[in-house]
Amino acid sequence: MNYMLESYKGRSSRYTCPKCGQPHCFTRYIDTWTGQYLADDVGICDHKNSCGYHKPPREYFKERGSGYYSEYRQSYSLNRFTESSKERETDFIPMRIIEDFEKLNKKKNTLKEFLSGVFPLLGLQQVFSDYHIGTTKNGETVFPQIDMQGRCRTAKIMAYDESGHRIKGKMDRIDWLHARIMKKKGLKPSDWNLKQCLFGEHLLSSRPDDKVCLVESEKTAIICKLRCPEYLWLACGGKQNLKPEMCQALAGRNVLLCPDADAVANWEEQSKLLSFCRKTEMVRWYKHEAEDSKRDIADIILERLQKEAQDKVQETA
Repeated sequence: MNYMLESYKGRSSRYTCPKCGQPHCFTRYIDTWTGQYLADDVGICDHKNSCGYHKPPREYFKERGSGYYSEYRQSYSLNRFTESSKERETDFIPMRIIEDFEKLNKKKNTLKEFLSGVFPLLGLQQVFSDYHIGTTKNGETVFPQIDMQGRCRTAKIMAYDESGHRIKGKMDRIDWLHARIMKKKGLKPSDWNLKQCLFGEHLLSSRPDDKVCLVESEKTAIICKLRCPEYLWLACGGKQNLKPEMCQALAGRNVLLCPDADAVANWEEQSKLLSFCRKTEMVRWYKHEAEDSKRDIADIILERLQKEAQDKVQETA
């Protein structure tokens, strides 16, 4: 087995040193066979003179006794054999397709038109550009899932009415870009290997020091971004999507969780599984919400903005 120090991918790939306690200065060893960290304390501190901490893999195995390495090797050999037979490469959508949707943003997009009545148009256009949000020929909004490597996994396609609410029907009016592509090419569901990522994930590498705020819906993320641009707003796309496999890109980050009012208990429980984050906290915006409320933080923001606008009108009247 071979081990190597993790390549630098921004501050999120550097951790708190177990000896000196300094953040973003500890590089962990990776098992090149599995792609996983060997252990949280196996690595080297950047502060060679003031700290000097270095725990190589051989010391890790030495601490656990002579037989541990053999067990570890056999375990991963078995896992690698059984998993490799099932593994398939993730399918991606060419970014040129997303760019084509972005070119249609000058056409009628009902959600954008609604938000332009609340937020400055220049800021709104910048947010649409940053998140690569697009428009279909029918005026639907396209929310792409682009990972940290700049690869598009899929995109949610949703229709909104003039009041900014999602149009719901028998199919709930949510469609997926990869599903449309498959249908066009005559592919079966088994022909496409989808692995979703967070909406806005591609922004993590360009803002390594910013605190991340995670919400449920893509619409909520862009509204919060327009209101509080000092934070990096991402969306997991659903109440049940706050899970480790969806949130791996948040490793080493400080994360504020902003659940919908009806997802608080679920997110409090699921947040315990995000131990790879540097720190997770719940933003308790919902403390005055009714027990059966289904609202989210974006509802509060829009209500406050509309009240501020009404107050200004009354002042000038």
